[in-house]
Amino acid sequence: MIKIGETEIQVNEELYRIIHEHYKSGETLDALADKLGLSGWGEAFKLIQALPQWVLWFTPTQLEEHLKGAETKHKTQRRGRRKKVEEQKQEETSAPSTENK
Repeated sequence: MIKIGETEIQVNEELYRIIHEHYKSGETLDALADKLGLSGWGEAFKLIQALPQWVLWFTPTQLEEHLKGAETKHKTQRRGRRKKVEEQKQEETSAPSTENK
């Protein structure tokens, strides 16, 4: 995710396609801003500065593999956190009571 002003831009296949088209065609930053819904060439310039360089060098296949890997990693991290919370709850419910009877 890249934040430009108030706009957040997801690094995905669509951004990849638009950026590559921009570089190949030599279109203006104003045209790039229009395609991405940015407020003008200044925000388009900031996007280009903030853009990870791998976006420009990856092939479409590499991008697809990278995005799948990031999605899998995110799901695994969520599962890991969920499992830890469940384990903590089990420990709390199975721990002997320390209250005086």
